[in-house]
Amino acid sequence: MCFARARAIKPRRGGCAGAAKPVERVQAQRARRVEALIEFLGELIRREEPTRGEARRLLARVYASRCLEPITGSSTGSAFERELAVAYALAERGLGWSEELEKLSRAFRVERACSMALSSILAGADPLQALEKAGARPTRAWVAALLGYARALHYLGYLGDNELAELFRALERSGVGAEALRLSRKLVVAHKLAQLIASGHVSGRRSKEARKRSLALLFGGGAGDRPSDALVWRVAVNVYGVGEREALKLLKVDRASLLRSAASSASLWYCWVASQRELEEAESKLDPLWQEAHRVAAGRVSGFLPAAAAPVALALLEQAAAEGLDPDGFLAKLDKLLGAGGDPLELLLSWDARGWRLSTLLLATRAFEVRLERGYEMLVVDRVAAGDALELGVRGLAERLLAKVKEALPAAKLREGVAERWLKLASLLLALDIVGRACELAPPPKRGKPAALLAERAKVGGVEVAVEVLRRGWRKYLAASVSGKRVVTVRLGDPRKAEGKLLKALDSNLPKSVKPEVKAELQRLLRKVLEQAAKTERLSGSQQNRAELGAPDSA
Repeated sequence: MCFARARAIKPRRGGCAGAAKPVERVQAQRARRVEALIEFLGELIRREEPTRGEARRLLARVYASRCLEPITGSSTGSAFERELAVAYALAERGLGWSEELEKLSRAFRVERACSMALSSILAGADPLQALEKAGARPTRAWVAALLGYARALHYLGYLGDNELAELFRALERSGVGAEALRLSRKLVVAHKLAQLIASGHVSGRRSKEARKRSLALLFGGGAGDRPSDALVWRVAVNVYGVGEREALKLLKVDRASLLRSAASSASLWYCWVASQRELEEAESKLDPLWQEAHRVAAGRVSGFLPAAAAPVALALLEQAAAEGLDPDGFLAKLDKLLGAGGDPLELLLSWDARGWRLSTLLLATRAFEVRLERGYEMLVVDRVAAGDALELGVRGLAERLLAKVKEALPAAKLREGVAERWLKLASLLLALDIVGRACELAPPPKRGKPAALLAERAKVGGVEVAVEVLRRGWRKYLAASVSGKRVVTVRLGDPRKAEGKLLKALDSNLPKSVKPEVKAELQRLLRKVLEQAAKTERLSGSQQNRAELGAPDSA
């Protein structure tokens, strides 16, 4: 049994023209996955003839412990079924396993047949005949498995772009598994585009769309084979570790797609609410009745959060215990909550602690107000600007809201009877809701640069200073600058009041390193600008009076 370092995983030539080599971030994420797969294979080989189901469950547990998603970017059952192909490809090509894979034939029977068929297809054989020769059947399910195995090789760098494109063309000619082929093209393009985003080679949304078109063409697809922005976002964030804000600048994601991604992603919940180790430790401490209650609750939560059912159910269970409920009371409260139907986030947030519930409200100022409410009582927990929410992303905003909610608990007299894990769950649900809604808000209107109406400039001891009268919309402002950097801006209404405000602001805003003569020159320029402003105002007023006297009677 060989556990030497996997053979170098390097992409083969034949990629999209102009596609840059991924930088360290992409390589680091791939290395994390390889380490997890080696751990999985090491545990699997020690078992006595493990079944495919056992292998799939073990892989899901290893990934959860490391906060990893399958290469599809989601942790669904079908995703882990296909992820076994990545493990097999690494064992076969990277670790050089042969006898070991014979021992694991029950777990990897699908991948073994796909490996034989793929070798024949790349040598020129007909895909359907190659599948039959490998002991498989030429059905849509086997074509989907073959494509999954090819994507695994491609991800690890053992299959080049041109070879994968040739496989796609051969399967297209066979006429079997057209839907699986379309999905594979979308996933491969999503991966290539996500790698380019991670390596900083996509500058804007136009560039992103151009890359998407060219990559789809490279793999023999058209407009219908291009991945959605939501799919690219899921792969970029969950597989290649791209920051949420970085991805949102290039990819259009709405609340519904963000919630779908969160519902099918395990890492978000296992990293924030309860890790795999914490989950196992907590479950081991529960008595049999509570263990059964957790199992039942996880089954009910899995209806809308399939990848996160276990940690979410644990957070709700611990909160129910903190409230003094028994297992039957916990399940009864959960049934009542879920039976109401509607938005999954709102359902989970409707779980109350002593009558207090968390909610959000979008204000006219494009900020989200987070509240603790009980009947007619209300406490404002935080106000989050839409731009700040997008900048922080779901994870960053969840950290901020957790701290704010904890600060608000004493005012609501909730120091006791609140479970820490439930607070984490609630803050994550609030963050998902706010970021999702912020994604759908239209961008605020761009504010034009203020127009300079009057300006006086001078140079003192090598330092440039300026005082200006600016106009933005219908309002006028008085501004002072030092070395091109604006240090003071005040509203220009009454000139005397504005002068006093600016002089007072200069005393507090000017750096201590500024020499006295610079401040004196600013004061001189200020008086000069205000004199010009007053003169301009008088001239404007007299012109208006003459115009009114000379105007014909409108009666």
